[in-house]
Amino acid sequence: LNPHKPAFRLNQFGGSLGGPIVRNRTFFYFTSEGIRQTLGQTLPGFVPTDAFKAQAAAASPALIPILNAYPEGQLPVAGSTQVAEFVGSGRQLDHENSAMLRVDHHFSAADTAYLRFNFDAAVSQIPLAQGGSYLNDKQQAVSRPVNGELEALHIFSSKLVNELKFGFNRGNVYTTNQSALGLPYAVSVSGFTTLANNQYKIGVGNSFSYIDNLTLVRAAHTLKFGVEVRRIQLNQGNTPSGTVSFSSSANFLANSVSSATYAAELPVNGLRKTEAYSYVEDEWKLRPNLTLNLGVRYTFYNIFHEVRGKAIPFDFSTCGSAGFCGKGASFGNPNTLDVDPRLSVTWAPAMLGGKTVLRGGF
Repeated sequence: LNPHKPAFRLNQFGGSLGGPIVRNRTFFYFTSEGIRQTLGQTLPGFVPTDAFKAQAAAASPALIPILNAYPEGQLPVAGSTQVAEFVGSGRQLDHENSAMLRVDHHFSAADTAYLRFNFDAAVSQIPLAQGGSYLNDKQQAVSRPVNGELEALHIFSSKLVNELKFGFNRGNVYTTNQSALGLPYAVSVSGFTTLANNQYKIGVGNSFSYIDNLTLVRAAHTLKFGVEVRRIQLNQGNTPSGTVSFSSSANFLANSVSSATYAAELPVNGLRKTEAYSYVEDEWKLRPNLTLNLGVRYTFYNIFHEVRGKAIPFDFSTCGSAGFCGKGASFGNPNTLDVDPRLSVTWAPAMLGGKTVLRGGF
């Protein structure tokens, strides 16, 4: 065990600023913050002894790159001349910067608008565990999500208001295994901590949204109409990966592999789809203590397609006993008849003194 307590350091900083740009018309607000966190971590693992490394290298020179990837052991393991205990020191790192800017503008008493933009950049790095123990392998994740929104509000009259929005969201994560082995294969030897593989994964998603909501008040009715169109882009992929396993140290010494797995590279795909939604709703105040809400919503959730036509969909129900639908085939049949009615009621019984509200809906 590590006799020293791992160090922990945390620094946070930030600030905000806001005020008018044009008196009584244009205003801004900006805020930013950051974090720097470092947490030391003891890394306990099990590695070959120097004697076993020399024996394995002499018996199977092809194993030398694998043997060199194991760090030096610090402590002997009772009853074993092949296994030593590794006690290393690693760090969990978390670095993040984020910012938000919003600008509001009053064109007139009837027209206002705002623009908002958010940005976040984060990098984290942690020791990579294999079966509950560690060597010197690490995993790093980098993400830089951003999103923005532009809204325009127009008041036609005291009873008619329209709100229009354009939005953009981007989420991305890039994950990298930083292995001392430097191979796409992890190496697992019974009795020793597994050497991790080198693998890189990418996941990027973008969405573009158009939203329009109209509200009309007429006597006891508050009518609402809305539509949304959303364009979604997903790009995902990863490098090849696999595991080579030796069921015993004797098999490793003889370079006799017990099992092996391999997952081929997933080239970065380009998944795309466009969704559409609309609704109409009537909030009807029948009495001061009784309100009905009646509405219907239409949803076109759609299905993805691969933008380059390279995907080979797999579906037993539509593509025969083999299941492969062919390159560029459709991913399925979207539902174009998704209509959802809605009915709800809110009632404050007078006999209960107006202190109790009952709600129900379907």
